[in-house]
Amino acid sequence: MEPSDIEKAGEKGQPPFFKKGSFFPLTQANEENLSGLIHWLIEKMTDLTLAMEKMNLAEYIHLLNRPGRLLYINFIAGVARGFGIAVGFALLGAVLVYLLQKLMVLNLPLVGDFIADIVEMVQAQIQNRRI
Repeated sequence: MEPSDIEKAGEKGQPPFFKKGSFFPLTQANEENLSGLIHWLIEKMTDLTLAMEKMNLAEYIHLLNRPGRLLYINFIAGVARGFGIAVGFALLGAVLVYLLQKLMVLNLPLVGDFIADIVEMVQAQIQNRRI
């Protein structure tokens, strides 16, 4: 059988000679059908091997077999995440206080008094920490 016949026989991703509705792709076991199926199986196993290599399955299983290392890596990741949240919140708070000071300069009615009170509280807190 020619390779073009093998490609025509099965749909994409299916073994050659696959008939819709049949459980097993080979209805008649002859050498040509068997060689086509073996070639298809080898190709699929190669694809599976490459996919497993891409997702670093061996390293993941090795990591799961060492729970101490897994805990250490997760602890370091948690510390880094917490540090990032703290720095991000501090920067966001500083930007907010800066914007409130700029709005206070505009001297808007009601909003200006409210912002002035907030800025005074922040500055008083800063002065208390320095003392």
